[in-house]
Order: sequence, then structure tokens, then C-alpha cells
Amino acid sequence: MSKDVSNLNLQVNLAFDKVSYKGKDKQQLLFSLTNESDQTLSILKWHTPFDDFKGDMFQVECAGKKAPYLGAVYKRGIPAIGDFLILGPGKTIERAVDFAEHYDMPDAGHYNVQFRQHRMQAGVEEPPMMRKKYGKRKAASVVTVKANAAIFKLDVPLKSKLADGTVSAMMPKAGGPSKKVPTFINCTAAQQTIIKDALAKAVIYAKEANTALKGAPTWARLSARRYKEWYGSYKKSRYNEVTVDYDKIWDALANKQMSFEDKPAETAYAYVYPTQPYKIYLGQAFWAAPLTGTDSKAGAIVHETSHFIVVASTDDHVYGQAGCRALAISNPANATDNADSHEYFAENNPPLTMDALPGTAFVTSALWKNLPAGFQGGFEAALNGGGNFSGKCYFFKGDQYIKYDWAKDKADPGYPKKISDNWHNMPAGFLDHFDAALNGQGSFAGKCYFFKGDSYIRYDWNADRADAGYPKKIGDSWHNLPDGFKSGFNAAINGNGPFAGKCYFFKGNMYVRYDWVADRMDAGYPKKIEDNWHCLPDGYKDNFDAALEGDKQFVTKGYFFKGNNYIRYNWEDDCAEI
Repeated sequence: MSKDVSNLNLQVNLAFDKVSYKGKDKQQLLFSLTNESDQTLSILKWHTPFDDFKGDMFQVECAGKKAPYLGAVYKRGIPAIGDFLILGPGKTIERAVDFAEHYDMPDAGHYNVQFRQHRMQAGVEEPPMMRKKYGKRKAASVVTVKANAAIFKLDVPLKSKLADGTVSAMMPKAGGPSKKVPTFINCTAAQQTIIKDALAKAVIYAKEANTALKGAPTWARLSARRYKEWYGSYKKSRYNEVTVDYDKIWDALANKQMSFEDKPAETAYAYVYPTQPYKIYLGQAFWAAPLTGTDSKAGAIVHETSHFIVVASTDDHVYGQAGCRALAISNPANATDNADSHEYFAENNPPLTMDALPGTAFVTSALWKNLPAGFQGGFEAALNGGGNFSGKCYFFKGDQYIKYDWAKDKADPGYPKKISDNWHNMPAGFLDHFDAALNGQGSFAGKCYFFKGDSYIRYDWNADRADAGYPKKIGDSWHNLPDGFKSGFNAAINGNGPFAGKCYFFKGNMYVRYDWVADRMDAGYPKKIEDNWHCLPDGYKDNFDAALEGDKQFVTKGYFFKGNNYIRYNWEDDCAEI
């Protein structure tokens, strides 16, 4: 059982040796780490100066402009016992850092420097136990880090370490051979063969990942298990960002001249300098890894390639599958910027699909507030108010109805009431048991329609009464409806978002689409509900009781009721919500 670490805290203090620096001065940063708890802690040194400078561990800005990191970034495996430091209660450990060697800071002005790690892997156990726990999502100990910001002034501008001051200056020069074969340094012939095989698999990984992202229909992206596993909740901008990342990763691996150098003394999988594409340094863990699968040679090449600024400029927020899964839940924005997350999506082991998950059916009375007894389900029709009644919606059942306020998100008091008492001039036969109800759109706005059997009536919101001359036959006035869709609708709803200007009539497991402007049904219908209404859960692919467009804060949603439950449909994403 993991021990409680809620009362454990670490304090980081940053201090430069001077307030301001001239051109040739070296900016020296003193990094201090204090154990503020009353217990001895084992602390993972990664992403701190106590592990040398093996990662972009500081946020460095001048006038809102981020200073590029010039050092190496690593793909790591399970930490060694020596990767932990021991710090007693109240004790402080310090390390001086030659700061200017690791960041490009050519502009004169004030620089704000912050430690990027808000939480660190630490615990009261000895390093062997901490090593064993590492990567276990529920057992790993994570301790909160408090840190100050350090500020220094650069009095005069300096020459950028990036040649012309841009990352693009670090790009390999054009004019090389059209066939981009990899180059090798300090690699045996056998190692070169292994690297070529791994590179070929990495190209396949990147291409397949890119195809999976681009090939998933918009409505599937919201709940696709593979995406959600490694990147968390769907957001269009984040999804597009990841897709572009894989475009560039694949292009780099397939079309650029990659360079590999073996570093026998390095224990990590690999490392790169993000400003120096496309060279990858390989360590001991790379050679021990499988060709494909989890934490593979091919995956490590994808990981490291994603770090290059001209590719995806990813970071190492966390390592390992357990850490990446947790990051996807806690911080999707960081997950889409995390190199290991990119690797695991590409490796796809265990295999997951980009198929959509089914939506969720909710208990109506649990989320539609203040519904009176007898009106907590089993609705026969639903309708939004128009004109002076805008902002309200109405649920009909038998010869009664209730009124719901969208803004307050609760049913109005004093209901149910009899339809005949408040809906005026309703003809005989249209005082109870409606099949469906629908508001007119376009040139038919200001009217609503009640359907029953093979007939319908029209109600005028401004006059607050049914129009004279009704009921009429559905088949006579609603044009181009096929046989079977001229009576007995289960539900009707107006489209919204990309489906605005259309309305939909449902019957059994089929539906038709009607165009308000053309005043006729679109060609090609009826169609099966489950073929075009996406992510519907079981039980919600036929025989709806009622349907209703959302309004106010719910305007982008559509609601389908059945029994005592309902589902919510997202018009923009074109799928039922989870």
C-alpha cells in the first residue's frame, strides 16, 4: 500500500549570482532543493540539475518571448537506484548551474526564470522500493514542489547561439542527395542494420498514426479510445495539433537525412538536441529494447524525432505508459506535447481503435430538475416555445403538459396543466396524445406543428392559438414524404449547427430529412437511424418517445427521450454524448 504523501513538500529556490550581467559574464544559477517535511525523502533527480542538465527544466522568458533550450532531451526507462537522492527532514541540497550554456538568450532586458516541475517523484521509501514503484499509476508517490521565480537583467544584446537567431538556421542545408539514407557514427555494421530496421518500422508507425488520426470521422474523435488513452479529452485544436505533429514526424523519418550515433556509456534509450535535427544519440536501453512494441527501438526513434523544434517540438512531461495515461486525464494539453505519449500512440500496444464509443443514456428526472410526479418520463411530444414564449419548452403527455425554463434549468411550478385549458382553439382530436411536435423554420418561423395519426395542426405563437382550417392530412402539405411516413411519427426535431435548415421525422428505426427552404423531403430517404446518427447507445436506435432542440446554454444539443431516460446529441460533433 502506498504511504500518504499529502503532507510532504519540497521547496525549490532559484538565485542568480548577480542582478545584472554584461556581455561576457556567465549567468550562474544556484539551484537549492529543501525537504520541508518531517521525514527523510528519496527524490528522483530527473529534470533537476542534480542529474546534470538533461532536459528543459526551466521556463525562461524575456518580454514574453520564450528562450529556446539548447541542451539535450532524453527518453528514459526505469530509473536506477543511483537516480534517486536522499534528503533528510529540513535539509537543503544545492547545485550551481552555468545557465547561459543551456538557453539562447541574445536579447537585452529582464529575464524571468521558473522551475517547470510543479510535482516531483519522491517518497519516504528507500530508493529500491521507489524504483519498484516507479511507473505504477496508483502506487507512485508524487510530491508537490513550491518554487520561486528568479530574475536577472542582461545589459547588452548578445549574438544568438542559433546563428541567424532562428531555429530554422539549425536546419540541415538543402542540396543533398534525393535519396535520404541515414548516416552513422560509432556504429558497427550490425548496429547499422538494426537501426535501419528500426527506422523503417518507425516510418510505418508514424504513417499509420497519421492515417488513424486523419481517417477518424469527426463524430468518432470525441470518444475514440486510442486517442483518449494517450491524449485525454477531445478538443479540436489539440487533435489537429497532434495530427500535424505526425505529419511532420513521418516526413522527417521518411524524407530527411537522419543521423545516428552510438553512445555506449549512456544508459538512457536515446537523446537529441531539439535545435539540431535530425541527429539521434543512442544509449544502452535502445539496444536492449525490442524492435517494435511498447518502448521499442522504432518507438524510441519516433519519440526522439518528435523533440526536434522543426518537427513537433515535444517535451518530456512524464515517462512510461502509466504516467502518460495519468497525464492524459489530468492535463490533456501537456499530453499532446509529451514525447512518450506520441510514441505510445504510434506503437499502439496494446492495440486500440479510433472507433467511437457509444453515448450514454441518462435518467431524465436526475438532470431535468423539478419535474412533477407523472412527468419524469414517458413523454409523447416536446416543443420549444416561440414568440412571447421563447426560452421555455413544453413536454406533453396524455391530455396534460408541463413548462420548463431553459435559463433556470428547471420546470416551472404549478404544472402539469390540461392542454385544453391553455392551448387555444385546438380542434377536436388534438387535445391529447400527440405523436410529435415541431417548430417551423425559415418562412414557417413563428408557427409550430402538432402531429397525430395522419393529420396535423398549426399553432401561431404570436396569436397564441391554433390556426383555422386544421387539422389537415400530413401527406397533403408535407411534400415528397414516402409511403409509411405520412402518419404515426414517433418524434420530430429541427437540426442545428451544420444541420440547420433541416428537420427530421422519426418512425420505428427509420427517419426522413425535410428541407424548410425547399419545403419538401430531401431525396434518398427514409434511412436507418443507426446508420447516420452516430454513437447511439443500445436501445436508442428506434422508437423514440419525443425529441427536443436545446435552447439558451444548451443550444448546440438535441435531446431524444425514451421511457424514463434520454440521450443528448451534439450537433457540432454529430454524435451522442458520453
